[in-house]
Amino acid sequence: MAWLGLTTLFVLAELLVPGYLVLRGLRISRSWSLCWAPSVSCGAIALWCQALALVGVFASPWTVLLPIVVLGVLARIVIGPRLAELGLPQIRLRVVILYAAVGVIVGYLLFVRQLPAGDYVYPQYDVMQHLNLTTAFSQSGHMSSLETSPYLTAADMAIDPTPNHAFYPAAYHSICALATQALGVRAPVALNAATFAFSFLVYPLAMLSFLAMAFRGLDKAQTTGALVVCSLVSFPWVVIIWGPIYPNLAGMALLPCASSILMGLTLVDRGDGRMRVRLVALLALSATALALMHPNTVFAAIVTLLPYCLWRLWDLPWMRERKVTWRLMAPLSLFLLAIGFWALCLRLPLFSEMLQENWPSFAVPRQQLVNILGLAFTFDMLPCTFSYQLLLAVMVLVGFACALHDRERRWLCATYVIWCYMCFVGATSDGELKTVLTGFWYTDPVRVAACAAMAAVPLATLGVRWTHELVLELVRRYNRWRGHQTHPTKATCFLAALFFVLVFMPGFDLPWSDAPKYRMINYASDTGSVLKRSLTIPNVHTAFGDWRLATDELFDLASPLFKNERAFADRARKVTGDSLVINDPMDGSFLAYPVCGVRCYYRSFVGVGDTNETEASKLVRLHLSEAATRPDVRAAIRELDAQYVLKLDLAYADVSFVNLREDLNFVDFAGIESVSDDTPGFERVLVAGKLRLYRIALD
Repeated sequence: MAWLGLTTLFVLAELLVPGYLVLRGLRISRSWSLCWAPSVSCGAIALWCQALALVGVFASPWTVLLPIVVLGVLARIVIGPRLAELGLPQIRLRVVILYAAVGVIVGYLLFVRQLPAGDYVYPQYDVMQHLNLTTAFSQSGHMSSLETSPYLTAADMAIDPTPNHAFYPAAYHSICALATQALGVRAPVALNAATFAFSFLVYPLAMLSFLAMAFRGLDKAQTTGALVVCSLVSFPWVVIIWGPIYPNLAGMALLPCASSILMGLTLVDRGDGRMRVRLVALLALSATALALMHPNTVFAAIVTLLPYCLWRLWDLPWMRERKVTWRLMAPLSLFLLAIGFWALCLRLPLFSEMLQENWPSFAVPRQQLVNILGLAFTFDMLPCTFSYQLLLAVMVLVGFACALHDRERRWLCATYVIWCYMCFVGATSDGELKTVLTGFWYTDPVRVAACAAMAAVPLATLGVRWTHELVLELVRRYNRWRGHQTHPTKATCFLAALFFVLVFMPGFDLPWSDAPKYRMINYASDTGSVLKRSLTIPNVHTAFGDWRLATDELFDLASPLFKNERAFADRARKVTGDSLVINDPMDGSFLAYPVCGVRCYYRSFVGVGDTNETEASKLVRLHLSEAATRPDVRAAIRELDAQYVLKLDLAYADVSFVNLREDLNFVDFAGIESVSDDTPGFERVLVAGKLRLYRIALD
């Protein structure tokens, strides 16, 4: 865990220092610079990495981070003295510290302490892409979103079994790769560190900037938001263990930051051109960060801010005296423009693969209405259902009523209603409307629910603020009646502690309720076997109690790479060095590349048999064991310059996520699996039970 902590500090430095220096150079206050720094840093890092890739310069912390830091310092010295400080709503530094402290504490207690190890690998399907891309970026220094592949060094590109360098938004992987380069850690540690940083520091600070813009002039609203920001289980908690969809998680964490920059741009006086230029530049960097984290966060920003922009256009000072028809022209034009842009993107080839995904409906309409009211947007959809958050649900309803009665904040209600409607359509239907509304999120209910949860944060903040004032007033009246003195600070601290206890309370048993239930789950032993244990399910559920159950079950799932196999792969790495190692990815060895550093030939268990597969790959995976008698197989091995064969235990592949889609086919790699101690041309180098490392000795 020590390396996880050190890597987290480095990732935080990546996200905060470059952006903070740039923002201070533009004469933005310390508090706002801290809140906006991650978005600016991510945008700048993504653009600079792309530029270095285009000119063929190796990307590293020295060539990526140092120039941005120098640019920020120069901006502070050269440009800063000529600029006036940007007029933004005040955020006190102690409030920034409060948000950071709340995020770090709950993140450590509920996320870090749940991890089995700092280099833990999530046993879910999408982790393969993130681990491979981070490792390939780190080794090659080619951190381009335009050409992503697990094979990016010159030597690896020459042996790629299924050449396909495609566009994939990879800003997140660039940040993780820089951490692996700087500290020498493996990709799993960097991914876990970045998950913590984005979820529990970047997101709270970004949401603070959004609340400061939305609640400008509203007393104590910023402080109240610290109670709410990490309290909704749909984001970031469920997203952390879903997929995993690390880039989407990071993009969503940055979303409130980009939103607040746009809101600040609309508040600048018409005649203040310099301030407007600065904010436009920051908005461009933030939009770049969103697009290169995951494009659907750009669409999430559109949905979130469209009601705000329509209201701002309707409420323009110089339009208030005009007729309704004229006042409608600007907002109506923007609305039609947004609809046209959405319709255009639905037809672009860039998004076609995303739009082809279709998650099935999982709830009837009346049930989903109750789910939405209870903030359990995906109730009964996930393997581990997350319970209603009744306290927060009441706070959201109270805040909704408060916002409806506040002309400047009524748009928050519209934003939340839109997201709830998208959740409703995604959960209850399977037609074209579902694709139109939620297709940019793969029609994935978890991703849409995460956006709805973020839209609920401002409303819940208003509800908690109103409830706090009501309770304090009742306490004051009671104390006046009893002749006692009221201590608002003590009362506020007590209410905040009570709120946290009620929100984050684990599940529990009541003696007069049904007996607790038990569920048998698989878990992986250290010796390479899958055993079963009983998971106790209490009879009273809470949202975060269910989250703990979900993580307990997830972290015990059988990984394709058992601990004994990982130890064997570490030993093999010392023997093989940088030589190419032929492997059967179905036995979990595809993880030996990002986790242990073994230069494996097959780094994914999907894609074999596609039209772009090389002839050398086909010969190796189907006929490797025949190399002593087949010249074409020997020629393929020489073409690849392969030196070793790694064989791990294939026995439990069918219960790991390798077989998540139930399409496991052992025949695909029969030529590799049939290599044994007696196969001519293969010399045994390492052995541990069923695990083998062979040296290819054909000449």
